[in-house]
Amino acid sequence: MESFCKAPGLFEYRRSLILLAGKGGVGKSMIALHIAHAVSNGQRIFDHYASEKCKVLIIDQENSLSVYKQRVELLGLNSLDNIDALILQGFRLNDPGHFEFLEENLNRKGYGLVIMNCWTNLVRGIDENKAGEVADILTKLRRLAYRYDATILLIHHLRKNLPYAVEEIDELRGSSVLVNEPDMVYLAYVEKMSGNRIIRRLKLGMAMK
Repeated sequence: MESFCKAPGLFEYRRSLILLAGKGGVGKSMIALHIAHAVSNGQRIFDHYASEKCKVLIIDQENSLSVYKQRVELLGLNSLDNIDALILQGFRLNDPGHFEFLEENLNRKGYGLVIMNCWTNLVRGIDENKAGEVADILTKLRRLAYRYDATILLIHHLRKNLPYAVEEIDELRGSSVLVNEPDMVYLAYVEKMSGNRIIRRLKLGMAMK
């Protein structure tokens, strides 16, 4: 497994909404699984950052349970006892009933970390370039995180081959609200020289400790 850089500030805060973005194939889902395993066991994230042991929920629309089993073996993870993975085809954050289902699970099972993969699939039916529609969903997610003392981690894609991007943060798909609304934004990429996966913090907001 490639090594990871130390991502400053990663998961220092509870009650927060975090966005982890990267190009396809960079390993965002693998990174999220590593984080889930560390948090579910109260171990250090990337062998560096302390985490408080808590239950983890993964909601995925891209990968099957068999893919998760393969990745668990590849990463050499020894326990997934504290992780629930739900493969929910058709789950939409912009569907009131589906959002209520998410809140009920947070309320009943007390998840401290919720990982959602990926943003684009979870909001089909809205225009992700329209600030109002995007902000409404992100605001609701932040309120859930605050209400249930949890961290919500959204996986997101970058735009493809954007020649006019001045800064890395400009490469995120969709409305600028996707940068402004989350408490923290991280970029995952593969370093060309070493082949290591790197996580760089692009934004650190004022999440609640």
